[in-house]
Amino acid sequence: MSQWLGTQHSTDSGKAPSASELITNVRQLLEQPQLMLESKSRVPFTENTKQYTEIVLSLSDMLSQFPRCQGTSVRQDLDQNLILADLSLEAVERVCKRMEGVLASQETRLVWRLLTCVSVLDDWELKGSMSFDHLNPLRYRLLQTIANAFRIRAIDESFITGKGIEEGLTTVQQCLNELLDAAQGYISSHADSSVIAPNALASTTAINLPTPPHGRVFAASILQSSILFLQDCVHLSFVFGPILHRTIILCASLGAGLPGQEIGLFAQRQSAHVLEMMESLLRLAPDSAAAYFHPALLRILSDRLNTPFDTSRESIDLQLSRLFDVIWSSSVVNFDALGASYTTIQAILASDIKLRNILTMYLARYSAKCPKALLPDLLSLCDIEPKPAELERVLEIIHDRMTTRVAEPMELDQGTNMIGRHVESHRRLQNGLLKDLAIQPEDLDFTRWRNTVIQYASELFSKDFSDKSTGDRLEIAKDLLILPRQFLPAEDTKPNSRTTFPLLTLYTTATSRLLEGPPEVVTNAVRRCVYLALAEGIQKHCISPGQNFLDLEKFLRALDKGLEHKNRPVRLAAGQVIVALYELTEAYEDGSGEPRIIIQHLEYLLQRRPAHIKETSILTLGLVGEIASLDSISSIVFPLIRVLGDPNSVLRATSFAQLLNLSKRDKSPYSLVARNIASVSHHAAINCVKQPLLLRELCRFVSYSPSSLFSQTLPHFLPQLVGRCRGDELEAISRLMGTNVAALILENPAEVFEHLFLMDSTSDMTRAISFVTRICKEQSEALSRSPGIIPIVKSKLNALLGKIIIHLGEEPPMQSQVLKAIQRVQQFSGDLSDATGSSNEHPAVHAFLQQNITGVITYLNNELQEAHGKLSLTEKCRVMRALIEIVGFIGDTIAVVSPQLFAMMQNTIRIDGLAGPTLKLWLALAKGLRPLDFSPYLALTSAITVKLWNLFDIPTGKIAHQILRYIADNARDFQHHLKDLAALDTVGELRDVHAHLRQLVPEPLLSQRLIQLSTRIMDLNVYVSHMAILETTRIVSDQRSFLPLVAGDSFDPAVGSLIKALQSVAGREGEIYDETRLATFECLGIIGAADPDRFTISNDSSNLMSAFCDFSDETASQEFAAYLIVEVLAPIFPKTSDIRFQKLLAFTLQELLSFCGFSNALISQDPSISVSVKVRKRWMTLDSDVQAMVAPLLRSKYMIEGSIDMPSYHPIYPSVQTYKEWIQKFTSYLVGRVEGGFAGSVFRPFRALLGSDDVQVLLFILPYLVVDLLNGGNLTDINHVREEIISVLKDQLQVSPKHSNEMKGLCAQTIFQLMDHLNKYLRVTSVLVQGKKYKGTSLQNSRQHVETLATRIDHDLVAQAAVKCKQYARALMSLEQQVLK
Repeated sequence: MSQWLGTQHSTDSGKAPSASELITNVRQLLEQPQLMLESKSRVPFTENTKQYTEIVLSLSDMLSQFPRCQGTSVRQDLDQNLILADLSLEAVERVCKRMEGVLASQETRLVWRLLTCVSVLDDWELKGSMSFDHLNPLRYRLLQTIANAFRIRAIDESFITGKGIEEGLTTVQQCLNELLDAAQGYISSHADSSVIAPNALASTTAINLPTPPHGRVFAASILQSSILFLQDCVHLSFVFGPILHRTIILCASLGAGLPGQEIGLFAQRQSAHVLEMMESLLRLAPDSAAAYFHPALLRILSDRLNTPFDTSRESIDLQLSRLFDVIWSSSVVNFDALGASYTTIQAILASDIKLRNILTMYLARYSAKCPKALLPDLLSLCDIEPKPAELERVLEIIHDRMTTRVAEPMELDQGTNMIGRHVESHRRLQNGLLKDLAIQPEDLDFTRWRNTVIQYASELFSKDFSDKSTGDRLEIAKDLLILPRQFLPAEDTKPNSRTTFPLLTLYTTATSRLLEGPPEVVTNAVRRCVYLALAEGIQKHCISPGQNFLDLEKFLRALDKGLEHKNRPVRLAAGQVIVALYELTEAYEDGSGEPRIIIQHLEYLLQRRPAHIKETSILTLGLVGEIASLDSISSIVFPLIRVLGDPNSVLRATSFAQLLNLSKRDKSPYSLVARNIASVSHHAAINCVKQPLLLRELCRFVSYSPSSLFSQTLPHFLPQLVGRCRGDELEAISRLMGTNVAALILENPAEVFEHLFLMDSTSDMTRAISFVTRICKEQSEALSRSPGIIPIVKSKLNALLGKIIIHLGEEPPMQSQVLKAIQRVQQFSGDLSDATGSSNEHPAVHAFLQQNITGVITYLNNELQEAHGKLSLTEKCRVMRALIEIVGFIGDTIAVVSPQLFAMMQNTIRIDGLAGPTLKLWLALAKGLRPLDFSPYLALTSAITVKLWNLFDIPTGKIAHQILRYIADNARDFQHHLKDLAALDTVGELRDVHAHLRQLVPEPLLSQRLIQLSTRIMDLNVYVSHMAILETTRIVSDQRSFLPLVAGDSFDPAVGSLIKALQSVAGREGEIYDETRLATFECLGIIGAADPDRFTISNDSSNLMSAFCDFSDETASQEFAAYLIVEVLAPIFPKTSDIRFQKLLAFTLQELLSFCGFSNALISQDPSISVSVKVRKRWMTLDSDVQAMVAPLLRSKYMIEGSIDMPSYHPIYPSVQTYKEWIQKFTSYLVGRVEGGFAGSVFRPFRALLGSDDVQVLLFILPYLVVDLLNGGNLTDINHVREEIISVLKDQLQVSPKHSNEMKGLCAQTIFQLMDHLNKYLRVTSVLVQGKKYKGTSLQNSRQHVETLATRIDHDLVAQAAVKCKQYARALMSLEQQVLK
């Protein structure tokens, strides 16, 4: 022993140091700072590393010279030398761990020197000179040091740059292969002695193995070191796969060569050692190892037949039993493996009871799990006589499975890799969580087996788990992780697929059981795996609307133990549970899931918990955002944005990264934030002074400057800041925007005062208004001398009232608060409305709203049309509810704005989600308006209900039914308009209403009904006209009833009215009429080619105004304006469904009414206000319906901005592509050329309609504009009109790819109507001139200009164009004029 101690270490005197001195030296080495246990960082590779390499090699040399077993004298100092060896290994390990690259190019030398020490220890044990328990710890430590050295070189240093370091993987692979080559040589060798050494060190290092047992023991040591290394490198199996495969094969060979008859203690320990290695390899690679180990284990079991009564080998029997259990769970073991040992197995079955128990237990489990196709062969294997009692259970299982018949058995055949993995998971469950489940999947159909599994697992987790170890809990959690996948078909690989089975209760119970216990049992690894399994169970849980959902708040409180755990992987795993839970809650369409509770809980963690918990909560929020719907993502983005103001830079960076990732789901980062821009901008603004980092990071995320961000979002936060009198924040924001606080307020007065007037506390409101007044007086010159805020409020009165009234649509309603706010608006606007005589509960507010209702409704209309910004469906529903409330509050005086409301409802009723609120408003108007005011809308109400009935859901249909039922129940009040109702019998749900109406209004004669339908067909509302056409089509399709009307020499007069109405509708222009025109053509086709000589089409009543107006006379001009109101504008105004067009019509009506002298005094009840007899007489010429319709416009204040865009080129027709565009540009030219005077007062209001899609009004006034232009006598204008007419007519005679045939025909028809009007004008004025009703030369001059234009148009061209348009009568007339000319 003294020689060993002194071989490599001698003192300066030449004497070998003592054992105590060497131990002291090694301990001093371990105390160096670089090698202290507390040190966590590694020392980088440098030239100084070489000295530590020498230390490692010196220590390994000392270990390789561990004294051999040569006598009893050495044993006296063995304990001290074992201590020295243990300390040396500790030093070697620390140096390798702390010093980077210390083993570079020295791996082989170190490994073989340590293996030399292992061989010496094996020799001591083999000779029985020292007990196994005494030497085995050092032997295992040597092998573990080898494995650690391999791991450091292969894993920790594989990718470090440095000479010789980057070759770690290659070097370790080469060294391991050399070791396995040596092991293979000794396993297969039978020589008495051998000397083995690696090729590179053959001259310096050699290991002498004197006997074959020495060789097998040394081979086992090599294999064990390889196994220890492979266990640390599972994640690198793709690199070390060949090494693992060779280790398995060699271990199987070593097991097959184990001594069968030897009874020595060393042989038993060797067998136990090999079996332990087999078990380790089975856990590393169960499928590969089982195929090789199965025959070897059967051979070992067979050898036990020779020593049936050897009790000393019972420990090996236990190992064999455990190994058979592991092999039984392998997916590759089949009957071939058993069949190869057919004779051996039968011999074991007939042998000793203990050995037979091992095999029969294995066969019982195998027969319960194996494919059914192997059962007959297994039955043959068990056919021995006499049959042991232990085989009865095996035979019973085989018999039960062979006699079971399943209609649709589960298939577990391996096909693709995907299905193969499914099978592998399934077999893991069979040998783990479901190992005690006797029923197998092949014995039941899909649904029954899964129900059985759920019931079995539920019973399992209802038991106490206090006896479960850490390993048991971990394995159960892993089984739970793969269990949900078994409830889906193998081919279903979608990650978000859900099962049809409820798993939530099972998994919550399992989680509770597995996490019960002390921390040393419920380790971090257990918690993490359990949470991941719970997340998988929730993610695969079925969606059942009728199912009671779990108590989210209670569940989240329980989950807090994971979300707030000190271990980060545990917190992240608990976060996965949150993600799965959120996805599940969102999947409940009925809203029972309440995902908002989850987000609120995460927000709580972000606000109230330490930084490390916030960090994982941010990551969890990001994962939730990836699977959340876009509608709800705003609630996730806002908490992440709040973190951007956190002083912790790590949290800010983490949140910013999550936001960037979520922005990929939207168009841009700003689009992501814009979903909740109100909350985001308010939070940024109110914290711009206290948390400047928040504003900076937010602007960086959305790529906006602070001024740009605030300018776009000012209305969202300015009112709140003003309401709180936050002067510092307002000053900071105004500086960023380059303005002052007063300017900000004056740019958004409606938003600011909406918030102020809605404040609960009057004192708070007064303080805020004082703040506004002071700021404005200090910073605004315009308001420096103002008495208060009255000018500001009045400037935006309609918008302010509209914003406040919208709050009536809140749920629950804010009626008292809104009425209080309206009172404040009235107070601060300086309004002194007289409320005497009002029966309303709030007379002042009622009178104030009546006075401003037109502006308010206009604002609300604009809101619904998104004129002030995009609105969500929820916000639009809120506006509709507010309208319902205001209709109920104002009462029947809402009639003044009923045209605007009905036009609006015709648009909103077609929007998904708004049909119900629209019909509720419709019902409120039906009940709130007087019958006289609602009667004009009966036809529209019935037509639109029948037309859109198929679009209504059941609740919406019930509301529509209530409206029509209300009409039927109050039919006496509407008796003069019931004939205008659409046919309700075509809708099954409305037949009861139809039957009730028929009892009150008898069915008219067919001819009378067709005349009524003709009137409805001519109606300017598209719904009324369309439904009347469909009703007419059904009538004319019934030949038995319709044919008598078109029989004989003269048709019924109703036929002429019907054809005139249909032809009129067929000529209407616009996309809105497309469907109606097609229905018209179908109806005309059914009627057929009626002989025009057998029926007459009535002409419109003759009116001087229809052809001539003397615009030099004010009275005549005013009468013409009244004519336009009655004949053109009033019929269209209440029936259009285009809200924008209706507002433009309202402006035109307002201006014409003003020109006619009509004012609010005409309808005022104040006797002190006088109106001229002339104006009142003209007012009385209007029908009562027209008066009621235009009355609200007598005090309206509509305005338009912009100027007329006149075309600068002529003719206009060749440069346009659509009929509508041509009408608009041609009319804009004509209107622009109208001079001042009375003609300008009549025609200039129509400039508002030049950009509208509906051109029917422009078509009506176009001939009058042409006549007025010709009256001016300007030759240039006359030539322009002539060129336009000729351009259109010539285009009929040639093929024009730019203009469609439809457009050409419509333009030609318009020109023909213009020419007819000019001819009519000449005829009428001729009578006037001859009758001397008009004196002077102006009329004669006008006639000359019109005649000049008429005579300069080629009649031959007109005739040819008429022929192309199939107007043959016009063509003949033009040819006749050409001949006469």
